[in-house]
Amino acid sequence: MTTKTCTKCGRELPATKEYYPRKSESRDGFQSSCKDCQSEYNQRPERKAANRKYQCKHVQCPGVKEANRERRLARKFGLTVSQYEGLAAAQGGICPITLEPFDLAGMNGKRPHVDHDHETGAVRGILSDRANVAIGMLHDDPAALRRAADYLESRHRR
Repeated sequence: MTTKTCTKCGRELPATKEYYPRKSESRDGFQSSCKDCQSEYNQRPERKAANRKYQCKHVQCPGVKEANRERRLARKFGLTVSQYEGLAAAQGGICPITLEPFDLAGMNGKRPHVDHDHETGAVRGILSDRANVAIGMLHDDPAALRRAADYLESRHRR
């Protein structure tokens, strides 16, 4: 059996997965420090703080969903969360198309959407999920939206 010397504690241990963490990039396939030393290193307060920042990217973990939302608003629309909330407040907290009140906390799973011009990227306002999908399906074409309204009105049961 091959042995390996831990670079942290200096113990000579069998070069197996029971004693050394795997590392595919190394020649022997194991890290240079043993599992005990690696565990001790990762328990240090400064390591825990550093790891916590990058530890989890799952949306169900606390803070990750909100951080993703902040990044998406900034990347796609150049907005901060406070600017987004300000736009919603400027509209009276309701969708101008459906007249539904906004759920800024996203408690029902449907936060208001940022409506933007797909050609220029300019933000037009905040819409409910349903309104945003509806105008998007008609390619943001006002004439198509008017025809849709005319169609509905002409076939509306009285």
